[in-house]
Amino acid sequence: SSIEQSPHDPAKTYVTASRYKLDDLNPYVYKTTDYGKSWEMITDGIPVDGSTRVLREDPKRRGLLFVGTETGVFVSFDDGGFWQPIQSNLPVVPIYDLIIFNDDLVAATHGRSFWILDDLTLLHQLEDHVQTNTNQLYQPRNTTRLLPPLSGPRQTAPGKNYLLAPGVAATFYDVQGPEGDSTRIFLDAGTNPPGGVRVTYYLEEESTEEYFLKFLDSNGETLRSFSSLTSKGNQRSPARGPRLSTKAGFHQFVWDMRCEGARPVPGDVLTEGILAGPLVPPGHYQVQLSSSVQTLSESLYIAKDPRSNATQEDLESQYSLLVSIREKISATHDAVNRIRSIKTQLQEWVSKARSDDRVSGAISEAASQLNDKLSVIEEELIQTQANAPEDRVNLPTRLNAKLTGLVSAVASAADAPPPQQCKEVFDLLSSQSDHELRALKRIEEDDLAAFNNLIQELELPGILPTATT
Repeated sequence: SSIEQSPHDPAKTYVTASRYKLDDLNPYVYKTTDYGKSWEMITDGIPVDGSTRVLREDPKRRGLLFVGTETGVFVSFDDGGFWQPIQSNLPVVPIYDLIIFNDDLVAATHGRSFWILDDLTLLHQLEDHVQTNTNQLYQPRNTTRLLPPLSGPRQTAPGKNYLLAPGVAATFYDVQGPEGDSTRIFLDAGTNPPGGVRVTYYLEEESTEEYFLKFLDSNGETLRSFSSLTSKGNQRSPARGPRLSTKAGFHQFVWDMRCEGARPVPGDVLTEGILAGPLVPPGHYQVQLSSSVQTLSESLYIAKDPRSNATQEDLESQYSLLVSIREKISATHDAVNRIRSIKTQLQEWVSKARSDDRVSGAISEAASQLNDKLSVIEEELIQTQANAPEDRVNLPTRLNAKLTGLVSAVASAADAPPPQQCKEVFDLLSSQSDHELRALKRIEEDDLAAFNNLIQELELPGILPTATT
């Protein structure tokens, strides 16, 4: 059926044969290491009814073999000494041909079209017979930086969806996994590889301690960090990403190539779900799997989309502006959260003071004046009357929504430097936000301090401007 000369040794050749037309379904796979002078049958592990059609040796790892049979694909890590199935989600189907291309295994089937086993780089790093006795972090393959809608967070309606992206019709469900990850199941289309850096790690045994998976730039600065724990103040969201699994065995984690997103305002319907961080530019990065007793590190590389004409400088300029916008959104949202924390505490003090006629009037009057001043700033920073995303067309757009809207204009679903207009708009919005933040600081230093002095004079505990994120 096929003859495969080893890419590593010119004296070595593999031959597959089949005799199913003679009512013989046994596998026939032979290997020679002396230019055909002698032959060895290498079929241990292949079922007796698995007629063999094709064999390929991995061009990067010597002795890593794949064989296509009448019922699926098998792999050998020891040059044919032992075979084991590598079926994954491939149906039981005849495999007529195999080819290894860009570290992917492409299978031509009879009746199920083409199937691709993505990313053989993991198999290149596994020991023979896939045995390991310690925690392991494997080096990710080089990943191409693709823009949305092919990568990155995408919000969908619950249940069945019919449009993957403008002009791309497909029927699919998004299924939420136990660790907060999302899996897309297509009903009438094939499934592409994950749109990001796929990291594989192995844990020898299940652990209850906290693990971190961190992605760092070439200078060692953390861009994104994922945890195995979910605390009350660290609930998972699309911006925060999924939780890290610490069960025993192999795990795969996909980093969407985005750095940390902007800090949110809880319950803000106009910016909820669109605070994801920007895509990092092409380049060299690091990934770390760490616990309290061990840190494992590997390098990774993100390549530019080969269809893009943008330069590295263009993409870094785009990324730099997006990071600046993210920081300004976070500062704006932090201010809103502080305002709301103060206002909540003010209301609590007004309620407490009602039972004491001696202090009720003074507390109520001072709280009302302070609350009014805070509301003026809050209403410039965020739309306080919005109850649904559709309200953006009915109510004035405030600074935080203008900043988040600017993100899409800078990213613009294209690899390109940011337009000059975007830089000018950001400078304008940034100065307006800074003006409100300075006003808030003055209120905290003067009016809030005066209110706390009043509380101290009345021998009551003061108010702290803590955030509620």
